[in-house]
Amino acid sequence: MKSPRSNRHVAPRRSLTRRCAWLVLLALAFAPRLANAAEPSTDPTIVQARELHQKGAELLAKGELEAARAALAAAYAIHPHHATAAVLGTCEVKLQRYRDAAEHLEQYLREAPADTDASERQAGEELFATAKEHVGEVRISVSHALGDGAHVLVNGRAVGDSPLGKPIFVEAGALVITAEKAGVGRGEARLTVGAGEASAADVELGAGSSSGHPVWALSVTGFAVGGAALVTAIGLHGAANAQSSDNADRRAELLGAGAFCTPVTGGFEASCQELADGAGRKDAFSNAALGSYIGAGTVLAASAIYTLAAAASAPSSSLALVPVPSPAGATAFILGNF
Repeated sequence: MKSPRSNRHVAPRRSLTRRCAWLVLLALAFAPRLANAAEPSTDPTIVQARELHQKGAELLAKGELEAARAALAAAYAIHPHHATAAVLGTCEVKLQRYRDAAEHLEQYLREAPADTDASERQAGEELFATAKEHVGEVRISVSHALGDGAHVLVNGRAVGDSPLGKPIFVEAGALVITAEKAGVGRGEARLTVGAGEASAADVELGAGSSSGHPVWALSVTGFAVGGAALVTAIGLHGAANAQSSDNADRRAELLGAGAFCTPVTGGFEASCQELADGAGRKDAFSNAALGSYIGAGTVLAASAIYTLAAAASAPSSSLALVPVPSPAGATAFILGNF
């Protein structure tokens, strides 16, 4: 005669078997649902998904679990319909792949039509509850004014982009949650979640990238813009010098001819006007060069300050060599955190 403790374990196991058997029997009936009014049954993609679903359901009914899961997973990858998610989740419960099962059964319960058979939904709910007993749940948020769209990973597995609309099912144990967004930064949170437990994690995006270096995107852009302004200033400065030299040559020619422009010597009005125009162009080039030098210096200084601040807050050592053109030739700034 079995002990009372043994009986307590037999009942849940039998209940789980009955629930799985119920959804296995329904699995073959799910296939036609993969084609609805919005998705014609003649669509090759839907037809292929339905065939794989049918094959997976038949293999599941025969107890060939791994082969069934492969076929169902292929059908789901082609067309992630809630009907396939239900059967795939059932197979994964039997294989004790509880995290995957929880994800797929949650989708089924969320997307199943309101007129779904009550017994069918109840079987799905009970299987979902069984899967959740073996996994943890984490609601993940990302803290940053520009945090939306950050790529989120849990123990290296991509789970979506922030904001995540629902909790993430995870294997029980230690978790490393990372979030990263190009041009904004990277953050990390660590926690431990037990089976059947629900928790929350907030990841604050900082200045570090996935390689541990500061975020160089804004720095490189700033140095590029500042460098371009500096090159422009150098060009304008050269144009002003060339115009000044040309003006000096014209003035020397006039003096050699005994002519003056103040007052204008008769017969030399056109030459004096050309000299005046040249002086105006020289002043315009000089003023533009000065403005470009000021703009380049401002942008380069701001980029250097930002990069140094980012390097100082980076979690590990980093180094960057940033070339910046100058009148004397190429100049390079070595920026980083040591």
